Amino acid sequence: MNQQTFMQQLEAALAGLPAAERGEILADYAEYFGDALADGRSEEEVAASLGDPQRLARELQAKAKLQAWESRRSVGNLFGVIGALAGLGVLNFVLAIPFMIYLWFLTIGCVVSGVLLFAGVVLTGLWVSNSLFDWPVIQPLLHQEQAAAWVARVPVGDLPQIDIRGAKGEQVVIHRDPQTGTTRIEASGVDGSVRLERHVDGTVSRLELSDDEGAVNLQGFDGLPDRGAVLSIGLGLLLAGGIGLTIGWLLVRLTWRVLARFGRYQLALLSGERGGPGRG
Repeated sequence: MNQQTFMQQLEAALAGLPAAERGEILADYAEYFGDALADGRSEEEVAASLGDPQRLARELQAKAKLQAWESRRSVGNLFGVIGALAGLGVLNFVLAIPFMIYLWFLTIGCVVSGVLLFAGVVLTGLWVSNSLFDWPVIQPLLHQEQAAAWVARVPVGDLPQIDIRGAKGEQVVIHRDPQTGTTRIEASGVDGSVRLERHVDGTVSRLELSDDEGAVNLQGFDGLPDRGAVLSIGLGLLLAGGIGLTIGWLLVRLTWRVLARFGRYQLALLSGERGGPGRG
């Protein structure tokens, strides 16, 4: 292969690079051919020492992607480096697939940590705003004091149960268990029913709504969020998100450094085996 054929194939293989960078590379190799010919070597000998123009182009593109990633370390440039190294055969398929999966999980972990951190900031900000300006109002979905006040107005007294029935099948039952102190209120009719249970300390333990199409049963209202719970949840999310982002950032930096050193090392080996003009 003579110089003209080699340069034409190399130029065609470098079509993916910007025109300015491609022109600079071609100028370097034209100069390399000129210096070698001046030293008494033939065009065929120089072309043979440089190897296959297609593989040389892949190597030069990998070097360009590595330099682009080092100047701007983005996820897109990182995947470009991995693809370029895999195309050279220095990062074989068996190693490339697990590494790509690792990068995806690392990305997802950083995104989830960022969401947790943002949610923690929002909840903590709501608590601060409520504490300073009493806005927005933070209260349980079912206010315990209101439920207890409504039940307390019913004159149960010492009677264990009140049962009121209507002419059309309506029924209201108020029952208090003398042993546990639990109060149960049931109201039912032709369209459905409502059942509410309250502990002796005033906390609502169960709310059940049902009609002809289905039922909703909510239990365990003791842990409904209040202002203190909002602050605790917010700080917990802040802590979890901050730790997750810190670990993710450390892993990203470690991955960047290892991949950059590996890429430079492999490209240096290939350049040393092939020869050619030195490019930084």
